[in-house]
Amino acid sequence: MLPSQATRIDQDNVFSTLITHDEDEGAELVPVEDARQEAAFPLEIFEHIIDQLHPSRNVRTLRSCSLVCKAFVHGCRKRLFASIRISDNFALQRLVDMLQQPHLAPYLTHARELYVDDPNARPPKRNGFMTLAEWKRSCRSSDEPLDAEQPGINMPLLAELIARQFQILERLYFQLPEDENELQGFSSPSTTLFPHLALLKVDIGTEWKARGRLLQAARFLKKFSGESKHLKRIIVSFVMEDSSNEILEIDRGDWDNIDDALVTGSFSNLERVEIRWMGWNFNSGYFSSELVPQHLKARFPKLARCGILRIRRA
Repeated sequence: MLPSQATRIDQDNVFSTLITHDEDEGAELVPVEDARQEAAFPLEIFEHIIDQLHPSRNVRTLRSCSLVCKAFVHGCRKRLFASIRISDNFALQRLVDMLQQPHLAPYLTHARELYVDDPNARPPKRNGFMTLAEWKRSCRSSDEPLDAEQPGINMPLLAELIARQFQILERLYFQLPEDENELQGFSSPSTTLFPHLALLKVDIGTEWKARGRLLQAARFLKKFSGESKHLKRIIVSFVMEDSSNEILEIDRGDWDNIDDALVTGSFSNLERVEIRWMGWNFNSGYFSSELVPQHLKARFPKLARCGILRIRRA
């Protein structure tokens, strides 16, 4: 859209000069003001285009645009920080540090999406093969065992940040940690921490068959009950590794705890509950089964009667 097909930033002044390339005339230095005058569309159109870029899929594009023109910085940062992911305590500390930067804090506090990952989440079994996470851990220290776990995310600190800085969050994607004690900092997040939450996704992962795991998920979901005016959609996802054997596990599982938590809780404006399952095995890859939705639906009779239950493959 700028007059060149390839751009490179002059490191001496990233905002005042573009290095443009024209196939006929070769490389040429062009001031930003001149480049803007020769643009095919007015600046407002570019700002609208930037606003449509998805932050998780267009990170490089947004960063490049913020360097190409100083006028794009505001729009690009607004999109870049619309979604925040916390995967470990290092990422959490980086967020704390960024919130202390006056030129970044205003963008961070307007985030709409928050992803909270479990640093020790187990991928699907791989029949004896070393997983990528285990390989990374083995590279850090030869004395460190492959199954060494990272400390869980500092939930009290995260809850404090949310209460103080992220009151307008609309979507929360939460990877449930295996240790329920790590959730103590999230004692009552519903109306206190997330007054504008519209979408909640809880990922149980591959450990959904573990004893008490589904009950843990139900307890966490119930923390979001209350007279929330905005929470309209809840997604519960998990991973299956063997469709034939794990269908029996579905029938034995304590899914009724989740069914009860979402029906008896005061989710006054809840419009949809999605149970998403993903079939994945290291040998066969992704798989599907027509029986899984049938068995899952039977485990949520109360939600089914309410007409808000959806069973789908992720």
